[in-house]
Amino acid sequence: VIRTPIARCCMPLLRGFRFSGRDMVEFELIDPRALKPHPSNVRKHPEEQIRALAAGFREFGFQGVVVIDEGGVILAGHGRSRAAVQAGLESVPCKRVLGWSDAKKRAFAIADNRVALSAEWDDELLRLELKDLLSGGEVDMQLLGFGDKELNEMIATAAEDGAVDGVGWTEDD
Repeated sequence: VIRTPIARCCMPLLRGFRFSGRDMVEFELIDPRALKPHPSNVRKHPEEQIRALAAGFREFGFQGVVVIDEGGVILAGHGRSRAAVQAGLESVPCKRVLGWSDAKKRAFAIADNRVALSAEWDDELLRLELKDLLSGGEVDMQLLGFGDKELNEMIATAAEDGAVDGVGWTEDD
């Protein structure tokens, strides 16, 4: 079990709440193969997504958390845990929630997935970021999770808008 002050790991998420300097949050490092998928996980993770996540973990490390219940059943992080296994990770940080009813666990799992879908891209800023990353040449563009066609369409749109010099991207770049 890893104990860390809330201020260090979570404070940006908890603005408005008051904590003492003694408040701690606990994470456990657990072998992802030991985690159990929730039997009513409503989110599907295609193999292409799992491969992309695994590639990202190999490049950037595992920069998230898997939320589990008392029995090691995954409530949030099914795709990340599968990708961690594929990436050969021996452990992942897990936050174990205690005392939740089955209904609360299921509601949390749905909310965790649905709320993320409410976010939108700032298309103009995204095109500029992609252009900058592409021109820098130090980032494998496939690690971003976009397909070749989608990347090229965004870059072409940016070129039409004068944001880039009409460069394209292929898997060989």
